[in-house]
Order: sequence, then C-alpha cells, then structure tokens
Amino acid sequence: MCVAPKIMTYQILIVLDQITPKIWRRVFVHEDTLLFDFHIIIQIVMGWENCHLHQFIKDGKYYSEKPENDNFWDDSHNVDYTGMTIGDLLKNKGDQVIYEYDFGDSWIHTLTLEAIHNSANTSTQVPLCIAGERPCPDEDSGGPFLYKPPVGKVKKNIDLNAINYLLSDDSYKEKEIKAEMAGPDFSAGESAGSAQGADSTQGADPATGRYPGKDSGSAQGADSTQGADSAQGAGSAINADNENFTYKEILLQTKTKAQIVEIARSFKMKIKASANKETCAEFVERELQQNPRLLRNALSYNELRALYLLLKNVKDSKTSRVQVPGGDQSPSADWSQVAGNDAAQSPDYEPIESLTQELYPDFSIDDLEGLLMQGLMTFKFSADPSALPFLCPKNMKNHLLPQLQTCLKDRKLKKAYHIENLLIGILTHYGALPLKTIEALINQHLPEPLPLPDLLEYFKSCRLCRKYNTT
Repeated sequence: MCVAPKIMTYQILIVLDQITPKIWRRVFVHEDTLLFDFHIIIQIVMGWENCHLHQFIKDGKYYSEKPENDNFWDDSHNVDYTGMTIGDLLKNKGDQVIYEYDFGDSWIHTLTLEAIHNSANTSTQVPLCIAGERPCPDEDSGGPFLYKPPVGKVKKNIDLNAINYLLSDDSYKEKEIKAEMAGPDFSAGESAGSAQGADSTQGADPATGRYPGKDSGSAQGADSTQGADSAQGAGSAINADNENFTYKEILLQTKTKAQIVEIARSFKMKIKASANKETCAEFVERELQQNPRLLRNALSYNELRALYLLLKNVKDSKTSRVQVPGGDQSPSADWSQVAGNDAAQSPDYEPIESLTQELYPDFSIDDLEGLLMQGLMTFKFSADPSALPFLCPKNMKNHLLPQLQTCLKDRKLKKAYHIENLLIGILTHYGALPLKTIEALINQHLPEPLPLPDLLEYFKSCRLCRKYNTT
C-alpha cells in the first residue's frame, strides 16, 4: 500500500549561550529536515554569515560533515551527519542539542524542542521564524567572553519579514530570475562555486546582498547553472521534437526547486534541500534509478500501472487501444485480463500475470495525476496528431520496468487500490461521515471484514491524501 509519510513540525527554541541580554529565536521546522539544512536555517535566523565550521553536540557525540583527510576525526566521538535529520537528535518534547558555530570564537547555541505539531494542521510556511530578540554578535568578534553589548539604544525586535523571506521559496525565485536575466555567461561563472564546502569563506549573494544563507556551501549557485530553464514553473509542457528527455531534464523544465524537494520527500528520500535545483534533480533521478522500489512510497497501484504502460509504449505503438481503467475493450485485449479491471475485479484480488506490449491506452486523470506530480510524465507538443500526448523519461525505462512488473503482481497493492476506490466512492457520494459508518459501508463490499485500525492506514495513501488531505 502506498502510504504518505507523516511529517511533523517541530517548534524549536534557539538560545545563544553565555550572552547577556539574551539573544534567541523560535522557529518551525519539519522533523525530516537534514542537519545540514538546519545548520543553514540557524545561520539565517540568527544572522550569522556561514563562514566558519559548525557541529551539533549530543550525548558526547559530535555531528558534522566529515572533512577529507582530517587527522583529528575520531570515529568514537565524531559522527558524519550526512543523511541525518533533526528527528534523529530531537525526538520528544524537552529534548535538547548543542549547536556550535566558529570553533575559534566558539558560539554555543542551545536548541530545545518546545512542541511537536501535526504538519497537516499547519498552513504556514515551514521553515519559519516566529519570534526572537536582538541581533547576533559580529563575526570574528572573539566569542562570548569578549562580547560587549552594543552601546546606546539598540532595537530589541528583529525583522521577521526579512528573515522569513530568506527562508522562503520567493528567495529562490528571485535568484532564478536574476540567473535568467544574466544569461549563460553568468551561469558558467557561478557553476564553479556549486562545489565549494559548506564552511569556506564566500562572497555576498548578488540576489540578496548578504552572505550565503540557505543556498550556501555545497548548495551555492542558486540554480544559476540552469539559466532560463531553471526558472520555468511547474506544469509546463515540452516541445517533443526530440523525445530523448531524461528524468532530470523533465524535472528541471517542469518543476520548481521546491517541488523537486517535495518529490524527493514523497519518495521518502533524504534530500539536502539547500542544494541548488540541478543538484536536487540529479539526486532524485539517481536515487530512483538505484532504488526503484521507492516508487511504492509515492504512487498508487493505478499510477504504477499507467507508468508501466507508458514506459512499455515508449516506441509510440498505435496498433490498438484500451480504456483505462475499466473502460471499453480493445480489439486486441480485454483490460480486465491485461491490467485487472477494477469494475470487474474478483474479491480475492488475483494479481496481473502479463501486460500486452502493443497497448496504446487512453488514461483517466486519476491514473496520471501522481505521475504528473512526480515528474515521471509530462505533456508534450508534437506535429504528429496520432502520437501519444505524453512524454516519459526514457533513461528510467530499464531501471523501473522490472520493479513495476513486480508491483503489478503484488496482491497487497492491488487490494489497497480496490479499497481506495471504495473509500473515494463513499466520500464522493456521501461526503463526510463518522468513521464507524465508513467502516460499515466498506465492509459491505469486502470478502472479509476490515478492522477500523487497518482502515485508517488506507486513509494515509498518497492518492487519498492528494484528494482529501486525509492525513
């Protein structure tokens, strides 16, 4: 069964220790935020310039990126935090972790998990700074023991609007527009910076007038390597005179960076959200090629079936037609035999044994919605009116087809899709109902009773979450 990941929102208090008067911030972040990304968030909300090393400290362990050829790295105390999230260090309300920035000045921050919120009930931007007082000290000012509070009347309040703009997708969009206006020469000049380390000293960001924050370090470049293509919005169609598009190219041309990050998270990939757009697209493509089973995390059975048929028909076969799902029968194949017609589906959920390679199906939007959202399919413009109006990434075919064949024979996936259809039918026909009533209606159409706890798991499917926000 395709289950949408349940991501919680953490409310974290950041306090700069050994400073009087107190300098602090309160932020919202997702629990699956990578520690490197959280480092960037701390840099932005506190006002640091990200030009020194950093580490997280908990229970005598030091968490950071492992430098190359570091003779001081001790595996008994140091931990490479690549792939680790905030949720790995902060799990329960009241948990604390130390964040140290600039090992020379040694600015110590205490991070406290104040509350855990359900992301489904939160409509605000995340990450978000919701409160705080006083600006942070200047860089290279000697640390807390040499710190002297500013003389005279100093503003206690901080500019939350400016901070949250730097945390928002609008900051990315501004940089993408500047990259497009600057042209290819600008993008070529910036590409060398995208490989710099997170703690190297860098110049100010030309788009924001400040030192790199969210797109700093290994993420530097703000998608400038993409030029005009990286600034295109989601949902764009592709002129498919040349159909040899890769998954990465489709993502770059039809999705924003924020959408690519959400795609990775829906597949349950641990992505470094501070990386630039091209790096994010490369990561998603590579991870899905190496582990095609991740498809199950984001796509329902009917969407996996549609992707299989689209990839099998990459040669644009036009010899026969099949209505999907449960539509008219084609001259060459009965859909109920080929891909498990849900309208005529037997109660024991018999698996699919084979699919006909020559099919040219007409899909419903329900079959294609997930593929469009994940960038695994896009619409195309073609001079040939008889050609398929869809375009799938050809470089994913050999990687995904074996796993898709396995999925289409998976009895659990097929059963889950059948129950999803029943739930969608009930919710569409009756609207909101008590859970006990839904349970009774569902069990009228199932060969065996489905307990309420098991029924609730089906409400978490990606398909139902997209339609009804059932999380």
